[in-house]
Amino acid sequence: MARKPQPTSNRPQPVALGQNRWPLALLVLVVLMVFSQVCGHELLGYDDIQNITQNDLVIKLTPANLLHFWKQPFAGMYIPLTYNFWSIQAKLASFLPAGQATALNPYLFHTVNLFFHLTNACLVFFIIRRFVKNDWATLLGALLFAIHPVQVEPVAWVTGFKDMLSGFFSLLSLGLYLDYAQAPSTGRWRKASYLLALGFFLAALLAKPGVVVMPLVAGLIGLVLLHKNIKQLVFDLAPWVVLVLPIAIVTKMAQPVASHGFLPTFGQRLLISGDSLSFYLLKLIAPLHLGYDYGRTPQLVLQHDWLYLTGLIPYLLAIAITWKAKAPYRAAAGIFVLLLLPVSGILPFTFQLISTVADRYLYLAMLGPALAASWFIDQSKTKTVWVIALTILALFGIKSMTQAPTWEDSLTLNQQAININPQSWTAYGNLANAKAEQNQQEEAITLYQKALALKPDDEKSTFNLGVAYGLINQTEAAIAAYRKTVALIKANNDTDNPFKAELLRDAYVNLGVLYDKSKRTDEAIASYRNVIAVDPGFTFSYANLGNLYAEIGRKDDAIAMYQKALALDPFIRGIDSNLGELLAEQGDLADAVTHFNKALAQTPDDPPTRLNLGLALYHQKEFAEASRQFLQVIKADRASTGASVEAYNGLGAVYMAQGRWQEASDALRTALQYAPDHQYAKDNLLKTLDEIKKANDADGGRSPQ
Repeated sequence: MARKPQPTSNRPQPVALGQNRWPLALLVLVVLMVFSQVCGHELLGYDDIQNITQNDLVIKLTPANLLHFWKQPFAGMYIPLTYNFWSIQAKLASFLPAGQATALNPYLFHTVNLFFHLTNACLVFFIIRRFVKNDWATLLGALLFAIHPVQVEPVAWVTGFKDMLSGFFSLLSLGLYLDYAQAPSTGRWRKASYLLALGFFLAALLAKPGVVVMPLVAGLIGLVLLHKNIKQLVFDLAPWVVLVLPIAIVTKMAQPVASHGFLPTFGQRLLISGDSLSFYLLKLIAPLHLGYDYGRTPQLVLQHDWLYLTGLIPYLLAIAITWKAKAPYRAAAGIFVLLLLPVSGILPFTFQLISTVADRYLYLAMLGPALAASWFIDQSKTKTVWVIALTILALFGIKSMTQAPTWEDSLTLNQQAININPQSWTAYGNLANAKAEQNQQEEAITLYQKALALKPDDEKSTFNLGVAYGLINQTEAAIAAYRKTVALIKANNDTDNPFKAELLRDAYVNLGVLYDKSKRTDEAIASYRNVIAVDPGFTFSYANLGNLYAEIGRKDDAIAMYQKALALDPFIRGIDSNLGELLAEQGDLADAVTHFNKALAQTPDDPPTRLNLGLALYHQKEFAEASRQFLQVIKADRASTGASVEAYNGLGAVYMAQGRWQEASDALRTALQYAPDHQYAKDNLLKTLDEIKKANDADGGRSPQ
């Protein structure tokens, strides 16, 4: 009797790693050949500064700082896992030689980026290998993912690590979900695969929330390629959606609608989204003229009639593919579109102020074209197709190799961005920053002005213009720039934005410094008062305000400001000495001595502070300790000028109080030797000589031996 055929499983037959050894080895080799050059690049002014090099929460590795990113969004994004990875990298980089542009070693950051990209390419290989049995066809698809020129931006840009990391966890999650979906229902590791997939998806969300669509991607593959039941897919992927909801809410709160500027209608957003997909399809086919700022803002796109063409083409293509294409191509197209959907313009996001489109948004979406390419090559039996595919990949690899150097440093990157988009106010501002760091302030000012001609309400360029003016002593121009910065931030109601609030604070601080420098004391005081209103915990505003109050004789107010500064930061330098002087003037000698001692604990070689300590001790009749302090001042100041002249006078006064008249005379004569018009030394010397004369007269007029 004939046996019944056994039911077949959708699960591919297990493939031993040895079977994939040579294609994988070639994949690794090609990726290293194309991208290894990025390891020698610098960290950039384009967001690397904000996220890493000047971010104290990152470069100071403490449990509190690591936890900070989990408590609240930072820079408009909730990506705590990425920031924690950066913190660890920054700690490790601090043990290595510094880079040319930053104190942190850039080699480590770039090497980590490359490592994750290489790992992701291998994960893509194994995911495609589930559906394409030809290892060499799979290799070509994985290479399309790995070396396509649009991948240069996320790989070569350290801030692009968030795409690497979220992509890594997303691909792990998808691979494990496929293990679960294709395993027999009685499989031993089936449940473990599902739970691991869920955990890695959560990690992907915490690395970058743009991967919220991964449940849809997994569902699409399950439906189209694995022929799963819709009801079962909904049941399997519902927990994934539950994980998405809190991340989506937090991200929405971090990027409120008000921060997006212009907000198109829903119909306009559909066209903008279609235009974005058309743009990406063009870059996919012909990756030319690549830059980090395409300037394709919603406002710009809506101004052109061609929007109706570029905005509708993707929808027509979607209909054609759904109707006519085979399952792998439908899945590949769906993966591509779904992974771009969150940043296509359907939903507003902050970067749209610069451009709706960016190369880095294609990073994970390239999984779709990679799958389609592998499937097409596998199904093609002619050598011509293989030759064409290899030629295209070679051209893409060469383009990536020539594109990577444009990310070498800030000057090169931003000049390239301007060449691609001459209207890029962002690139002009960043190029100006790079020039300013090289102390080319005149060139920086010209570039800031170009940036502001393109975007007059750019607070950062306005502020930085003020800094540049200040560095070349154009005080009034700097003041005007800072005042404009304040006006722009207030007009846009951006004071709740932490970065804008910090910019507002710094503008007020710099105004206070410039007003003080110009002897406009009232305006300086008002500026520092504004600093306190914006950031009550900013220590230096209290310190500077205390200095101003001391200068105009408002000593009680100065003392209060100094005390507030020390309450916020007990180790701030210079304040204890100033506070000690004011307290001594008011007769509070005990507290004055305490603050002088604290100041000397920080700066032991500060003669004025030690002199003041000696004087306070003298007035407290602690003569032995006072004389010790005066002698240390004299020893430290070999020229016997400045503080040491006063120290000789103080030492003379101590000896007078102790009745050591001859020693007092010697000390006072030395003071007058260097400062003949020192009235106190003169008066003290007269008293001393008078006492010596009295002593001689009482002793019969004999001179001392």
